[in-house]
Amino acid sequence: MTSLSDSNKTVFRVEWLRLYKALCKFMAIAFTVPMVVFIVLRLTLCGFDTEAAFKNLSLPVAVLILAGGPVMLSICAFPIAFYFKWASITLTDTHIEGRSYWGMRNRVPLEDIVGLAPFSSNGINAVVVESNTHGKIYISDHTECLDDLVVLLATYVPEERGLREPA
Repeated sequence: MTSLSDSNKTVFRVEWLRLYKALCKFMAIAFTVPMVVFIVLRLTLCGFDTEAAFKNLSLPVAVLILAGGPVMLSICAFPIAFYFKWASITLTDTHIEGRSYWGMRNRVPLEDIVGLAPFSSNGINAVVVESNTHGKIYISDHTECLDDLVVLLATYVPEERGLREPA
């Protein structure tokens, strides 16, 4: 991997099934915890009287909501994770090619890399390859051999910049 030629491209694929599992877990927790807090709070405020607390909600509907919410969210997570299948990173000895924040394909010459920075938003974590004139490339943390790729890209970053802490 240290000696790459323009005709010899190295592709780092995203492990999208692992991302799907992580998104499902994140979404299930993000849905279930507030629902349980709401139920406990509502029961406490109504003196633990289930009829008064949930007079418009039957037990089967409550179970359906609590069980069906995470299932529906996992169905919604599938296209998101599957989209990341196309977010692979292509590396040659002259440039790196990947996706921008908006999903557009972007190519950055290796000598134009000015920094690497971590990125996290809504359960999606990445490493950002920053360039002065060619934009940014987001590398998912579910990319195969991510550590090796970051070490290789760090050799192109000016020493005064390096790998920055998250903003």
